Amino acid sequence: MLEFIKLEYLKYKKNSVVTMLVGFYFLFFPFVVFLGEEIKHNMPDFIPNKNVFFEFPTVWDYFGYAGSWLVFFFLGVSIIYMTCMEVTNKTMRQSILNGFSRNDFFISKASSAVIIAALATAYYVLIVLIVGYLNTEYLMFEDIFDNQFSISRYFLMCLGYFSFALFLAFTIRKSGLAIFLYLSFIMIIEPLIRWAGHMYIFRHKSAMWYPMNSVEDLMPLPFFKFTEFIPEDIDFEFLMSYKLAASLTILFSSLFIFLAYRSFTKRDI
Repeated sequence: MLEFIKLEYLKYKKNSVVTMLVGFYFLFFPFVVFLGEEIKHNMPDFIPNKNVFFEFPTVWDYFGYAGSWLVFFFLGVSIIYMTCMEVTNKTMRQSILNGFSRNDFFISKASSAVIIAALATAYYVLIVLIVGYLNTEYLMFEDIFDNQFSISRYFLMCLGYFSFALFLAFTIRKSGLAIFLYLSFIMIIEPLIRWAGHMYIFRHKSAMWYPMNSVEDLMPLPFFKFTEFIPEDIDFEFLMSYKLAASLTILFSSLFIFLAYRSFTKRDI
């Protein structure tokens, strides 16, 4: 396993696209503070404490949601690129001809995704601890980690996006098309199916149980916890419970990994 990770690191440490995408995640995350300052001054009146998203324990929610966008775009796209590039440059075929089994190659890609998810989560924790410490007036240890397993949910959110990215990458094998479908499905196609189709026809909370919505509900927009932001025609819980979102994310992520593995092992290299 460590050998696979080392090889993946050597492949991409000087790749400008991967370096840029991963670097943007780490570079832009701290700037969420400045965006948050603008939001803080324009928050609705029913939120009495304007620092609510910068102090413990609620800082975990705000930065978890902001970080989910960075993970979805920069890191998810990097996972697709790292996989599809192997096909484009014929290094996938060369690796297997040089002695890698298909299992070894797939494990190396999946391991890279897990490592990136772990690093992204560790950085999220670091930023939250710094921002929370600087903005919490009365710092108490129990408030710092009163976060409803935010760290675990953030890591699982990363894996949810990455498993879908791996599925598209191994299935389509063309980075441009895979990235287009990745962005389109999450931002346009699935929401349209849920709201214009499922919600319109069935009007049932099962409209929330779609793959990417499950991932998103692990780190939802904090404002959705206030009833003023929930559409009046919704007569059920607008957000899934964290337990249900985590369970569905694990289920769908496992399915995506299985489908990616099956596509890779059944097709020519």
